[in-house]
Amino acid sequence: MEKILNKITLGIGLILMIGCSIMLVYIGYLTFAQYAPSDIISVEIENNSSNIVPIDTPLTITTLNIGFGAHTPEFDYYLSGGNSTKAERLETVINNLSMSLDAVTKSDFVFFQEVDHKSTRSQYTSQILMLTRVLSSYAYSFTQNYFVKWIGFPLDSVQGKINSGVLTLGKYKIEDCIRIPLSLDISWPMSVISPSPALLVQRLPTKEGKELILINVHFIEYPTSETSTIRQHMSILEEFITAEYNKGNFVIVGGDFNTNILSLSDIVDFRWVIDGDTPTTRDASVSYNKEETQTSITDGFLISKNVNLVSSRTLDKEFIFSYHNPVSMTFELDYR
Repeated sequence: MEKILNKITLGIGLILMIGCSIMLVYIGYLTFAQYAPSDIISVEIENNSSNIVPIDTPLTITTLNIGFGAHTPEFDYYLSGGNSTKAERLETVINNLSMSLDAVTKSDFVFFQEVDHKSTRSQYTSQILMLTRVLSSYAYSFTQNYFVKWIGFPLDSVQGKINSGVLTLGKYKIEDCIRIPLSLDISWPMSVISPSPALLVQRLPTKEGKELILINVHFIEYPTSETSTIRQHMSILEEFITAEYNKGNFVIVGGDFNTNILSLSDIVDFRWVIDGDTPTTRDASVSYNKEETQTSITDGFLISKNVNLVSSRTLDKEFIFSYHNPVSMTFELDYR
């Protein structure tokens, strides 16, 4: 009997040792493959235009988190606390992206968030290509903010590869584009499966010599972090945009701030632009029910006071093709 127990103990120990070895190799692999640049880096500009941003002309900008094309009203995302790990079908992604494009095609500038490139969760679609093929006259740039080689859980429906980021498009010449990393107070090994948020910053020349600074954001909040990550993000953003405004430049920040914008602090010489009557996002952990699902206003714009607001509105699409609604703003640059 004692020999049998020894063999069982040895077998269990061997299984645990193999399991721990596999886990260590897996975490080491993810650590080696992690995309988290700590420095400001240049971002490639594609399909650039020769058109210069005009003066005394109303221009329109729209921001939309497309939710990697998977978020139908029924979709409840695993990483948000739901059950779904990937889009149900390829047709779902195609249809959702098509409706997303319909919402932005009249805009001079477009900010997209959660744009996937050959990720498991979005049926391996190249969404940068899908979006830019339709918006073929727009100059654009893209940067990753979430890249994991392989997430092996949940076991019954693994998340697989995630490669996602933010995409900024416009009808005018981009002089320069950079990626500014945003800090995350996340310790290893959780950091290897966490996003790497950043500001995607474009510089556009204008006809008066000043620059229009466009900043596409997708903030991340971690409840386990010792300090608010969004507060950290806002601190980095405030320092950068204040310096740009003090140079005389026009500054427009837009995107998914991942918290109720009404709770964010004001910044001197800047103003928040939101539509307080219409929610921009829904709780992604459950299927959408208009009467029951929690909603919030997390998407909008932050503009310097030399950018004149003409109008703004949230396009209420009732979360048919994403768990976010598009937010659109018309503005003019004040050269006085």
